[in-house]
Amino acid sequence: MSKAKDYNFKPLPDEVFLKGKPFKGEASFVNGYNGHTKTEDDSILCALIDNSCWKDGKPNALTNADGDLIHYENRRGQSFKF
Repeated sequence: MSKAKDYNFKPLPDEVFLKGKPFKGEASFVNGYNGHTKTEDDSILCALIDNSCWKDGKPNALTNADGDLIHYENRRGQSFKF
């Protein structure tokens, strides 16, 4: 997986990318925290495709223009439209 850029308390990018191509649609931050441990994909912004952030067990991870994953812990579980 690509490196993640921390967007905590910063504005989200206006444009996001899925597999290097501009993405338009719904996205959500993965809530992979159970109060004690975090999953590898916790707080990563993912495209919602067919109402899921996952395909074949892998996240539909979105990136910024530099190819960095978008990480924002304070927005776990929140959805956005791009």
